[in-house]
Amino acid sequence: MKLSRINDPSDLEIVTPVEVPDHPGYYYFPDDNRVMVSRDGRVLDQITKLPRNLKNSYQGYINVKLSVYDQNSQNANYQLHRILARTFIGRPSRHVNKDFSSLTVNHIDGDKLNNSLDNLEWCTNAENIEHASINGLFSRSNKIEAYNPLLGDKKIFNSIGLCSKYFDLDKSVLRRHLSGKDSGKVKKNGYIFRLASSTDWNVSLEEYKEYRDFLVMKLEYRCLKLFEQFDYYVFNNLEAVYKFLCISKKSLRQRLKISNPCFINGYLITKTLRKEDDMSSSPVYDRATSAFPFSVGTSLSLESLFIGPNASIDPDRQIPQQVNITDYNELWINVGTLFRNLYTAIPRDRVQDTVSRDCVDALVDEMTQIRELVNEQSQGKTRVIYYICSYKGLEKEFKGATRRIPNTDKQKFYQNLLDETLNKLVRRVKETRELDIKEFDVNIFPDERVKALVITHYAVDLLSAKRFRSMDLLESHTGVLKKFNTWYTKYFSGKELMMIPFNEHLIKFFGDNDLIVPFHFKVRRVIQEVAERNKWNYATSMSKVRSDIGTIKDHFARNEILKML
Repeated sequence: MKLSRINDPSDLEIVTPVEVPDHPGYYYFPDDNRVMVSRDGRVLDQITKLPRNLKNSYQGYINVKLSVYDQNSQNANYQLHRILARTFIGRPSRHVNKDFSSLTVNHIDGDKLNNSLDNLEWCTNAENIEHASINGLFSRSNKIEAYNPLLGDKKIFNSIGLCSKYFDLDKSVLRRHLSGKDSGKVKKNGYIFRLASSTDWNVSLEEYKEYRDFLVMKLEYRCLKLFEQFDYYVFNNLEAVYKFLCISKKSLRQRLKISNPCFINGYLITKTLRKEDDMSSSPVYDRATSAFPFSVGTSLSLESLFIGPNASIDPDRQIPQQVNITDYNELWINVGTLFRNLYTAIPRDRVQDTVSRDCVDALVDEMTQIRELVNEQSQGKTRVIYYICSYKGLEKEFKGATRRIPNTDKQKFYQNLLDETLNKLVRRVKETRELDIKEFDVNIFPDERVKALVITHYAVDLLSAKRFRSMDLLESHTGVLKKFNTWYTKYFSGKELMMIPFNEHLIKFFGDNDLIVPFHFKVRRVIQEVAERNKWNYATSMSKVRSDIGTIKDHFARNEILKML
């Protein structure tokens, strides 16, 4: 059966396969030059030079097991259709900037065993599913339909597993609902689900608002609508709530035990019926936002990465620069900075009414949405890493430095609220596993050397940049992208310190705005004069710094500075 293609053959990038010199008719597989393939699907490996056995996988595709080994010393396994497509077929122009790992190979006629070149084409997973749906390639018995009655959007999945993975659902709960009387009433992110049917959806939105006792409010910005409006869903028992949210009953009970109200999947849940004005009584829910429904400082930083669904809080604001999130392997976000941004967004006359429970709920919601936003916009290429640093070993790490301590009542209130919020947040995510948070003392330790973008207001965090392949800073409130050569601004009064290299030695003298008290002004002035005289800059080495400090005429000052260096 020959079906219509997704791509126009004239709109494909030109591919020039490289022929193996001593094996006419065979070409190198671009992803692994140890693998050779012919246009008719014969495969050799470099070790044996013999044709490899082809085997059908449980998914219906033809797999090739080779004698070449991957980095884990395991026999390399490839799917034949991907080897052929990668070697001989170009991507359509709309996908040329996407990595091949993010694309799938479509069998035009729906036959997974037909790997002729004119039957293969590159596409996205969504395009692949749509093609299969339009051409009736899914068997009705396995197909799952997801429908959003508000948006009129329908998605079709080949299995419960694919559907549950796409929506981050509990597979067993979804399967139980789909086979029972609740089919078509299970909700997740505005979608309802059922087994495939030839009949149209006949949905009354009102029937989902006729419950009691349990109130579930979904913020409209999840559907990119008005932020300040709410949808109300009221339930008369706990079972109805966990079916609605498509999570386990145990998980729901644990979350409500930890925090009431709590955020789950973008919904705010409370055990007792509360009116909108009761909900808004917490100052946390009245905090300032911007283009994104996050605390204004956080939103302003993300506006340099993405286009928000709402207008910026400052209509005259110019985005400093547009940052491509896919340029980075990981986005590291200090949870303490998210809290700082939340706290400063609360109306000043109500900040003393803030409680840690509301802060935890708001942070979980922001963190969940940021993770989903980054994953969607980067197509899974960029990971979001949330982390918390206790900074308890700061004075030991930076010998001679003096740590800042809260002195005023306002400072003490902020610090106590911060500590209480972070402790509760860590306990909650460990029990619910809704988020992953890395915990450190002073230094940050990535799993591998990657290119990272970091959002933090703690200057000390930037000193861990040497453990990354590279690190850039995205400032809160401004959204300015700062490379290493501008990190001197993170010193205390740093705008005047362009000549001072940013490192763990000099931060003990110049301090920062959050953790380290700057040294006496006279000592800092001496170092600045030496720096100006010897033309220091961000790249000046510490050996050069020590050498120049050694020229200070004041014997006492020179020795004291060198002692700390």
